[in-house]
Amino acid sequence: MSKPDPKRWMRAAVMSLLEHKLRSLLSMLGVIFGIVSFVAMLSIGEGAKQKTLQQIERLGVRNLIVRAVEQTESQELYARERLSDGLNERDVSRIRKTLPSVEFTAPVRELKASVLSVSEEFFPVVLAVTPEYGEVNNLLTEQGRFIADLDVSRRHFVCVLGSDIASALGGNGRIGGSVRIEEEIFRVVGILRPRSSGDRETAAVAARDFNRVIFIPLETDSFVVHSSGYEPYSEIIVRVDEGASVFSAAASLETLLDRAHRGAQDYQIVIPQELLNNRRQAQANFNLFLAAIAVISLIVGGIGIMNIMLANVSERTREIGIRRALGANREHIRWQFLSESILIAAGGGVIGLVLGAVVSLVTAFFGNWPAVIRFWILLLSLGMAVAVGLISGLYPALKASRMNPIEALRRE
Repeated sequence: MSKPDPKRWMRAAVMSLLEHKLRSLLSMLGVIFGIVSFVAMLSIGEGAKQKTLQQIERLGVRNLIVRAVEQTESQELYARERLSDGLNERDVSRIRKTLPSVEFTAPVRELKASVLSVSEEFFPVVLAVTPEYGEVNNLLTEQGRFIADLDVSRRHFVCVLGSDIASALGGNGRIGGSVRIEEEIFRVVGILRPRSSGDRETAAVAARDFNRVIFIPLETDSFVVHSSGYEPYSEIIVRVDEGASVFSAAASLETLLDRAHRGAQDYQIVIPQELLNNRRQAQANFNLFLAAIAVISLIVGGIGIMNIMLANVSERTREIGIRRALGANREHIRWQFLSESILIAAGGGVIGLVLGAVVSLVTAFFGNWPAVIRFWILLLSLGMAVAVGLISGLYPALKASRMNPIEALRRE
């Protein structure tokens, strides 16, 4: 009988160990991909939620926005036949008198006017507004003040500058400076605090980039004249009383304007609250789709872990018999294999958490899409990985614990 070769035995043991580790790593892949998908889904979804809330907050959840619609020649002809002059002061007066739930209105006129400084010409957005416009859009001044009621009633030639415009105008962009708009000179009385610009994903939800806007009093914009003798409003923002139904007010507003404009579709009503609800529903559907992908990956990973654990039970039958002979009961054997299954899944979960966070940050960086990684996202993802390990290891653990110790010891 030949003596056993220690080197050959060590090589076999090392190869067996490496094979076992490789199979364990492969069984982790499904869990890893599932957790990566889950973390990325929740992080990007949370970032999108915050982004949407910020957009809607800029528009105001208690606001109704009536916007003028650019029309084709046939639509303009139809509007003239219906004697509709677009959005105007009469509409504002009707809204104030007819709708009891309206707190106040803020008409806006966007002007196509050039702004000149000493050395160069700019084409920023020029808005003729009332003081209420600053309130509904939460506009805060870094220096000076916003447009006041006295500026509108007395037609003062004053202006408030966005932060980017103030910087671009140099010395003329300071409080007390002068800004030339077309042929009129406006004195700077305020500079807005810098704020992030609104996203322009859709026309309906886009908020203005107030850093590049010049505000003037509504009644001082007579230097821009429409072909019919006046310039219609670009939009009218309607603030609804707190506690009043925004949707009921919107329905009443639509009925009122439809009657006043005699059916001419020269305006549209934007309801920020409705946009918020639609965005939430769309985001929920998107999250459900991604969650389904993550769950499928986790199921595949769970099946892989179960197969590995069943193979381990078959390979370690003699070990199970020895442990039972030395006093281990069925519960000990069951928890041994369950803990191994949970550790494999938890290891894949930890790797998935790291890769998921990296994928979320890379997506946010290159896709210009926000990603918010919160602690509860990581905790929930790791909990799901542990749950997959527990469920996947349950059957192999039960199979191992029910083995007959005598038959297990006889098996080579």
